[in-house]
Amino acid sequence: MKKLIPLSLVTAGLLFIGGCGSSTDMIDLSALNSPTTTSDTGLSSAEQTGMEGVVAGTGEVTAVVVTPTDTATDDNSSDDAQNNSGNDAFKGLETGKFLRGTSPAIKSLFMPANNGLTGVELYRYDLISKSYTYTDINPGPVSSNPQFLTEVNGKVYFAANDGVNGRELWIYDGTTNTARIRNINTTAGAGSNPAFLTEINGILYFAANDNTGEGRELYYYDIANNRHGYVRNHLLQTLRPGPAGSNPTDLRVQNGVLYFAANEGTGFGRELYRYDPVVDKDSGPVRVADVNPGAGGSAPVFMADIDGKVYFSANDGATGRELWAYDSITNTTAQVADINPGVASSNPFFLTATNGSIFFAADNGNPAIGPNVELMRYDTNLNMVFTATELSLAFGSFPIYLTEMNGDLYFSGFRAITLANNGGIEYTGMELWKYNLATGATTLVDNLAKGLFQNSVPFWITEANGMLYFGAQDSPLNGRELWKSDGVNQSVPVGNFNPGPGSFLPNPAAYNFPYETLLKTTW
Repeated sequence: MKKLIPLSLVTAGLLFIGGCGSSTDMIDLSALNSPTTTSDTGLSSAEQTGMEGVVAGTGEVTAVVVTPTDTATDDNSSDDAQNNSGNDAFKGLETGKFLRGTSPAIKSLFMPANNGLTGVELYRYDLISKSYTYTDINPGPVSSNPQFLTEVNGKVYFAANDGVNGRELWIYDGTTNTARIRNINTTAGAGSNPAFLTEINGILYFAANDNTGEGRELYYYDIANNRHGYVRNHLLQTLRPGPAGSNPTDLRVQNGVLYFAANEGTGFGRELYRYDPVVDKDSGPVRVADVNPGAGGSAPVFMADIDGKVYFSANDGATGRELWAYDSITNTTAQVADINPGVASSNPFFLTATNGSIFFAADNGNPAIGPNVELMRYDTNLNMVFTATELSLAFGSFPIYLTEMNGDLYFSGFRAITLANNGGIEYTGMELWKYNLATGATTLVDNLAKGLFQNSVPFWITEANGMLYFGAQDSPLNGRELWKSDGVNQSVPVGNFNPGPGSFLPNPAAYNFPYETLLKTTW
C-alpha cells in the first residue's frame, strides 16, 4: 500500500469518497466545521470596537468594517514589493492585471473566516479598498459557521447558526450590509440545516428539514415573493413522504434544469434526479437514472456539465465508483470509462468542466497497488479518458480545488519526495500547480511551505480579475490566511488578518469539505 501522505485534507477526501460508495445512504454534514479561535488578535482597541453587531429586536445583524493596519503582509503594492524582493515584473502585473483600473469586474470575495475575535463568521474582502467586513451572526467568539454561500441579485444566501435558531437560511444584503434570517424550522434551536443552495431564475433551491414530519427534502425559496416550501410531486407529497426524507445532495444546474442525488424510498436507492421548473412544475422531481439497479443505489456526487450532459461519480455495484454521464437530450445514462478496471474504484472527485474536457482526480490504477490518485482528463470531443499529468509516481498527487485561469488549470497537488537536480532529496508537499490545457505541461507555481513534510495545502482556489485567490498556510508559525497569485510569480498573502498562529480561514478538511469555496461578487 502507498502511504506516508501526511495530509488531513487528503484523508478527509478519501473518507468522503469511501462513504459515498458504502451502504450508508446519507451524507452527514452536521459533524463538520471545527472553527479555530485565538486570543492573539493583533487588533487595536479601535478595531475591536463594535464586534457584537447584533441589533436587538430587529432580527438583523450588521456588518463591521475593518481596515487592517498596513503591514509587510497586507495587500498593497509596497508590501508586495517587499514580499517579492523588489520584483518589478510582479509590481507591474499588480497594477495592470490585478487592479484593472478602478472598476474590476469582481469587487468582493465572501468567505467564512475568523479574525481571532469573532469565531468563524461571514467575511467580505473588498478587492478595491483592501479591507474586510464581517457580520457577527453568532456574537462573540462563538462561530455561526456560514456555509454554501450563493449570490443572487446583489444578495448572498447561506446557511448559518446564530446560536438561537439553529442552522438556518440567512440573507446578506449587499446594500445595507446587514444579514437577516429566514427561519424555516421554527422549533427552538433546531434549525432546518439548509445545504447545497442553488438558484434558477430567482428561485433558490436547497435541501432542508422543516421539522413537520417530512424529513430532509428538496426545498425552494421564492426570493421575489419571500415564500418558501417543498418542491412537491404531482400528488402534492414530498419526494419521499414520511420522516426518512429523500435527502437531496449535490445540487447542480444545467441549462435551467436542476440535477441532484436523492433516495425516494421506492427501492431504487440513492440515484440521479432532475427537476425542471417548467416541464416538471406539476409532476415534481423525476428520477432519470438507475446506475446501480436495486435498493443499493449509486450515490452520485461531484457533478459537472458540458453540452447537455451531466457528468458525475457513481458506483454501479459491479465496476466500483467510476465516471458516468447523463445525456439530457437522449435521456440516457452510461459509464464514461472503467478507469480503474474491474471491481476496484477510481473514485472520481472534484469534477471540473473546461475547454471541452472534464478534469477530475481519480485513481488511475497505475501501479496496480494504489491508490495512485492523479489529475485525469476526459476529452468529450475525442471520447477519451487519460491521465493528464502524473506528479507523484510513488504516492499519487491527490489534486483538489481545480480552477481554470487564462488557459491553465490550477490545483492543489502533492508530489512528495523526489530526486533534486543536484542529486539530493527534494520534498514538495501539497502545493499550488498548474496544467496547461493546450500543451499538457505541468508546472509547480509555488512551494509556500518549505521543508520536509511541510504542506501549504492551497484550498478554495478561485479566479478573480486575472488573479488566483486561495487559502494557504506557509509555516506552522502562521495560520491559514488568504493568498493571491498571478500564476507566474511568487504568491503573496493578501493580509495577516488573524496574526500569529491563529487561522483567518478554517481548516478545509473539517469545514464543509469539499463543497465550500470563495464566493465572487461584482459589488
